[in-house]
Amino acid sequence: MIILLTLLSFFLGGLWFSPKLFGKIWCEGVNHQQNPNTSKLALFLGVFAINLSVSLLKVLSASFALKLSSNLFQYTLLGGIFIFLIASVHIQNLYFAKRSPKAIAVEFGYQALDLVMIFVLVYFLA
Repeated sequence: MIILLTLLSFFLGGLWFSPKLFGKIWCEGVNHQQNPNTSKLALFLGVFAINLSVSLLKVLSASFALKLSSNLFQYTLLGGIFIFLIASVHIQNLYFAKRSPKAIAVEFGYQALDLVMIFVLVYFLA
């Protein structure tokens, strides 16, 4: 179940940030400063590994939160805490990474949707 939800989370991110949905808005608001010596394959593999790892951590966190909580209210509260923590990272991106509010909104929207999806699926599949 964990591998399936990790892959689902990863592919949801790919869809969300595709040019057909929010990729163009996000790219316009992100300050791209890529090292010219980095190959596109190395960049792709690095981004792939990081995003897959983050998806796995979210699924494992949701599974752990479900085991800790004794009812749906506690589980929802833990999900809200995760979303709040993600919001704080995006607020830091706004000020320190100089990303536009639109890019932050796209990132936060994806993270919130992804976490809700993971928490709901973990709850119903467990």
